[in-house]
Amino acid sequence: LVGNVLYVEDSVTAATVIKRMMESHGLKVTHVTSAEEALVLLTRSSDAEEAEGAEPEGAFDVLITDYQLRQEMSGGDLLHAIRARYSYSRQELPVLMITGSEDIRTQVEAFHSGANDFIHKPLVEEILMARIHSLLLIKQQYDALEQQASKMEELATKDSLTGVHNRHYLLEHGEALYAAPENRPFWVMIIDIDHFKRINDNQGHLVGDLVLSALGAMLQWLLHDAMVVRFGGEEFAVLLPDCKRKKAQKLAEQVRTGAESLQPSDVQLTVSIGMAGSKDHPKVDLNTLIGLADKALYASKEAGRNKVSYTSAQGALVPLSQDLIAE
Repeated sequence: LVGNVLYVEDSVTAATVIKRMMESHGLKVTHVTSAEEALVLLTRSSDAEEAEGAEPEGAFDVLITDYQLRQEMSGGDLLHAIRARYSYSRQELPVLMITGSEDIRTQVEAFHSGANDFIHKPLVEEILMARIHSLLLIKQQYDALEQQASKMEELATKDSLTGVHNRHYLLEHGEALYAAPENRPFWVMIIDIDHFKRINDNQGHLVGDLVLSALGAMLQWLLHDAMVVRFGGEEFAVLLPDCKRKKAQKLAEQVRTGAESLQPSDVQLTVSIGMAGSKDHPKVDLNTLIGLADKALYASKEAGRNKVSYTSAQGALVPLSQDLIAE
């Protein structure tokens, strides 16, 4: 068997025997003597999962606890805490309750508290391992479904060709990012590949796809703290939270020069960029700020392409080289 077991048993003698039994079947077992200790470990595991965005290496697959514990919290109290307070479902953290009582009411109470299964003392190795195996299958099915859901969400929010977020993701998450006070000042950058139609017409759509893919990879690497979105066709939108003017301008220039140096499939590549910032336009919503950046993009194209422009507070379309004033 493969799995991480959190085992709660306040009898050191019994725990030593049962722990050795489970480990002989390949399980990794963490033993604690109280429900309070178990909650501390589960809290740490939950916090690590939230921080990493994935299940941490030390996450538990199954909880096994004695119903009667000598500390303040019983096994039933522990079950109630993880189901009600920490919202672990029976699939996310299956629980096997150990009881020395044959009383039906105790068994019913264990199920009502959130146990998946129970087993009577004295423990028989074959029965114990069969119960654990059944609970591990529940956990594995849960993890598989979670991974599938995560993959489907990624497919729904990522552009498959370039690897950056798609427009749907921008619509779902952009406003919240823009609205958060800690993300001001906030800049929007619109990037458009110059003469992309010419690339597709002269060298084929496969080469065009390689160009888009290469540019997407560069943007992800260069703008790793930003929200990078394929806005449509050969156009990308970049949301830069908590970004001052000079940093935003520097990043835009790095994108422009980086695109020149890419040369995917020996294609000479340039991009035109338009920008707009929240400090220049403090009262507009995100959609309007994107529109202002788009106007600056067209100014860059009309000025000869391969340029960066931004929309000033007065609404003027300003080439980047004419305004390098730090905030």
